[in-house]
Amino acid sequence: AASPLTQKPEQARRRFRLGMLVFIGMIGWALLTAMDKPKLGLAMLFGVGFGLLIERAQICFTSAF
Repeated sequence: AASPLTQKPEQARRRFRLGMLVFIGMIGWALLTAMDKPKLGLAMLFGVGFGLLIERAQICFTSAF
């Protein structure tokens, strides 16, 4: 029998920290790239923002097609 999903506090904390580290790393990388190549850096920032929007809003593009 399948057990209900349970969240382990320590695992959730570890995943949150890892996610924040990746997020801050991407923002930093995009800002550094924007210093040398503004269009590419801006595209990276928009990509991060768009990815967050899709993830948080749980938008499903497959249902549109």
